[in-house]
Amino acid sequence: MVNKLTIKQLLGLSPNMKIQSVVCTERHGSDYGGWTIKQNSITRHSKILSAGIGHDITFDLSIINKYGTNVLAIDPTPQVSEWLSSQSLPPNFVYLPVGLAANDGETKFFKPSDSSHISHSQKPAHGGSQDFITVPVLSIKSLLYNYNWGHIDLMKMDIEGFEYDVIHHIVQHNIPIHQLLVEFHHGLYGFTNSDTTRSIALLNRSGYNIYSISPTGREVSFIKE
Repeated sequence: MVNKLTIKQLLGLSPNMKIQSVVCTERHGSDYGGWTIKQNSITRHSKILSAGIGHDITFDLSIINKYGTNVLAIDPTPQVSEWLSSQSLPPNFVYLPVGLAANDGETKFFKPSDSSHISHSQKPAHGGSQDFITVPVLSIKSLLYNYNWGHIDLMKMDIEGFEYDVIHHIVQHNIPIHQLLVEFHHGLYGFTNSDTTRSIALLNRSGYNIYSISPTGREVSFIKE
């Protein structure tokens, strides 16, 4: 039986990609905000970076609950800060109200057209709102320096179009990341299947292999052994 991802690829709605490494996996988080990671690959000493959390931190909390590790969660969206202030959070959940980008500084964060949505983006959606806010951003290199991390064991990125520049930054600076979970935004904000294909090829050349692909073809888990 042909699966949903294959159909999307045949229709040109998703770039062609395939599993490149076979590993045992486990799922953490809700149907909406969950991710697949390598089974039993985390310890309480692992360095975890969760970039882009919105109003769904079920992935982060699941990792914390199973492994007792700290999770550094970053998101510059004002509504995220407000929402988190009303949540009962474990001390292992460390929040920093900044965005992830290829360079340090400030950047435009375009508001969603639907005011009931929370996800801001690097570029305005097609035909969408041109309104934006200005938010602080840091590169992974700076985050590692600020927290005195020598590497990252697991990094998740759901950063609404910023992932393409950040992937280039990771490769350019040879940043040591064992598992990299990326939500790609081809077909949104002016990004295309080719943008995602190029980013995957860049990661492949740097030693990252795909071990999980969601049915939507957007959430992709990479591992560098």
